[in-house]
Amino acid sequence: MYNYRRNLLIFSIALLILGVLRSISFVMSLGVWPALFENAGEDIGMVIFYLVSDILTSFGAVISAIIGIVLRKKDKGLIKWSILSFIIGIMFLTNTFIAIGNSSGEYSSYSSRRAVAYMGAAPILQGICYIGVEKNWAEKMKKYQQ
Repeated sequence: MYNYRRNLLIFSIALLILGVLRSISFVMSLGVWPALFENAGEDIGMVIFYLVSDILTSFGAVISAIIGIVLRKKDKGLIKWSILSFIIGIMFLTNTFIAIGNSSGEYSSYSSRRAVAYMGAAPILQGICYIGVEKNWAEKMKKYQQ
Protein backbone atom coordinates (compact mmCIF):
# COMPACT_ATOMS: atom_id res chain seq x y z
CA MET A 1 0.00 0.00 0.00
CA TYR A 2 2.81 2.42 0.84
CA ASN A 3 5.22 1.47 -1.93
CA TYR A 4 6.51 4.92 -2.83
CA ARG A 5 9.18 3.62 -5.22
CA ARG A 6 6.58 1.78 -7.31
CA ASN A 7 4.26 4.79 -7.21
CA LEU A 8 7.15 7.05 -8.21
CA LEU A 9 7.70 4.85 -11.27
CA ILE A 10 3.98 4.87 -12.13
CA PHE A 11 3.62 8.64 -11.81
CA SER A 12 6.90 9.19 -13.68
CA ILE A 13 5.69 7.07 -16.60
CA ALA A 14 2.35 8.91 -16.61
CA LEU A 15 4.18 12.23 -16.50
CA LEU A 16 6.48 11.10 -19.33
CA ILE A 17 3.49 10.30 -21.54
CA LEU A 18 1.80 13.60 -20.68
CA GLY A 19 5.03 15.52 -21.17
CA VAL A 20 5.74 13.98 -24.57
CA LEU A 21 2.20 14.74 -25.75
CA ARG A 22 2.44 18.28 -24.37
CA SER A 23 5.88 18.73 -26.02
CA ILE A 24 4.47 17.66 -29.38
CA SER A 25 1.64 20.15 -28.96
CA PHE A 26 4.09 22.89 -27.95
CA VAL A 27 6.40 22.28 -30.93
CA MET A 28 3.42 22.26 -33.30
CA SER A 29 2.28 25.64 -31.95
CA LEU A 30 5.67 27.38 -32.19
CA GLY A 31 4.49 29.39 -35.19
CA VAL A 32 1.88 31.15 -33.03
CA TRP A 33 4.33 32.68 -30.57
CA PRO A 34 5.75 35.44 -32.84
CA ALA A 35 2.22 36.70 -33.52
CA LEU A 36 1.42 36.60 -29.81
CA PHE A 37 4.51 38.69 -29.02
CA GLU A 38 3.68 41.20 -31.79
CA ASN A 39 0.09 41.70 -30.63
CA ALA A 40 0.80 41.58 -26.90
CA GLY A 41 1.13 45.32 -26.35
CA GLU A 42 0.94 45.95 -22.60
CA ASP A 43 0.39 42.26 -21.86
CA ILE A 44 3.92 41.20 -22.86
CA GLY A 45 4.58 39.96 -19.32
CA MET A 46 1.58 37.63 -19.51
CA VAL A 47 2.73 36.25 -22.87
CA ILE A 48 6.23 35.63 -21.49
CA PHE A 49 4.76 33.95 -18.41
CA TYR A 50 2.55 31.77 -20.59
CA LEU A 51 5.56 30.81 -22.76
CA VAL A 52 7.59 29.85 -19.67
CA SER A 53 4.70 27.82 -18.25
CA ASP A 54 4.25 26.06 -21.61
CA ILE A 55 7.95 25.19 -21.71
CA LEU A 56 7.87 23.91 -18.13
CA THR A 57 4.73 21.84 -18.65
CA SER A 58 6.10 20.28 -21.82
CA PHE A 59 9.86 19.82 -21.70
CA GLY A 60 10.06 20.19 -17.91
CA ALA A 61 7.54 17.39 -17.48
CA VAL A 62 9.61 15.10 -19.71
CA ILE A 63 12.81 15.93 -17.81
CA SER A 64 11.11 15.41 -14.44
CA ALA A 65 9.68 12.08 -15.58
CA ILE A 66 13.04 10.80 -16.83
CA ILE A 67 14.70 11.88 -13.58
CA GLY A 68 11.96 10.10 -11.62
CA ILE A 69 12.48 6.87 -13.54
CA VAL A 70 16.27 7.04 -13.19
CA LEU A 71 16.37 8.03 -9.51
CA ARG A 72 13.63 5.75 -8.16
CA LYS A 73 16.25 3.42 -6.64
CA LYS A 74 18.06 6.20 -4.75
CA ASP A 75 17.39 6.92 -1.09
CA LYS A 76 18.85 10.40 -0.66
CA GLY A 77 18.95 13.63 -2.61
CA LEU A 78 15.38 13.46 -3.86
CA ILE A 79 13.95 16.55 -2.16
CA LYS A 80 15.35 18.93 -4.80
CA TRP A 81 13.65 16.89 -7.51
CA SER A 82 10.37 17.01 -5.60
CA ILE A 83 10.60 20.81 -5.76
CA LEU A 84 10.90 20.58 -9.57
CA SER A 85 7.85 18.30 -9.64
CA PHE A 86 5.82 20.70 -7.52
CA ILE A 87 6.81 23.64 -9.74
CA ILE A 88 5.69 21.72 -12.82
CA GLY A 89 2.40 20.81 -11.10
CA ILE A 90 1.83 24.45 -10.18
CA MET A 91 2.50 25.45 -13.79
CA PHE A 92 -0.11 22.95 -15.01
CA LEU A 93 -2.63 24.45 -12.59
CA THR A 94 -1.59 27.96 -13.68
CA ASN A 95 -2.22 26.97 -17.30
CA THR A 96 -5.69 25.91 -16.21
CA PHE A 97 -6.40 29.34 -14.76
CA ILE A 98 -4.97 31.06 -17.84
CA ALA A 99 -7.15 28.87 -20.08
CA ILE A 100 -10.35 29.90 -18.30
CA GLY A 101 -10.69 33.03 -20.41
CA ASN A 102 -9.46 33.01 -23.98
CA SER A 103 -8.51 36.05 -26.06
CA SER A 104 -12.08 37.06 -26.92
CA GLY A 105 -13.13 37.09 -23.28
CA GLU A 106 -15.26 33.96 -23.59
CA TYR A 107 -14.74 31.00 -21.32
CA SER A 108 -12.89 27.99 -22.68
CA SER A 109 -14.50 24.58 -22.54
CA TYR A 110 -14.82 23.04 -19.11
CA SER A 111 -13.41 19.69 -20.23
CA SER A 112 -10.15 21.23 -21.48
CA ARG A 113 -9.64 23.10 -18.20
CA ARG A 114 -10.41 19.97 -16.22
CA ALA A 115 -7.98 17.92 -18.33
CA VAL A 116 -5.13 20.37 -17.74
CA ALA A 117 -5.92 20.40 -14.00
CA TYR A 118 -5.81 16.59 -13.92
CA MET A 119 -2.46 16.71 -15.72
CA GLY A 120 -1.19 18.78 -12.81
CA ALA A 121 -1.87 15.88 -10.45
CA ALA A 122 0.84 13.64 -11.94
CA PRO A 123 3.85 15.87 -11.10
CA ILE A 124 2.41 16.75 -7.69
CA LEU A 125 1.95 13.07 -6.83
CA GLN A 126 5.44 12.38 -8.19
CA GLY A 127 6.81 15.04 -5.84
CA ILE A 128 5.00 13.46 -2.89
CA CYS A 129 6.52 10.09 -3.81
CA TYR A 130 10.01 11.65 -3.94
CA ILE A 131 9.53 12.89 -0.39
CA GLY A 132 8.04 9.53 0.66
CA VAL A 133 11.11 7.67 -0.57
CA GLU A 134 13.52 10.23 0.93
CA LYS A 135 11.87 10.27 4.35
CA ASN A 136 11.16 6.51 4.33
CA TRP A 137 7.46 6.99 4.99
CA ALA A 138 6.65 3.37 4.15
CA GLU A 139 8.59 2.05 7.15
CA LYS A 140 7.10 4.70 9.41
CA MET A 141 3.57 3.78 8.31
CA LYS A 142 4.22 0.08 8.95
CA LYS A 143 5.54 0.91 12.41
CA TYR A 144 2.44 2.95 13.27
CA GLN A 145 0.09 0.22 12.01
CA GLN A 146 1.51 -2.39 14.39
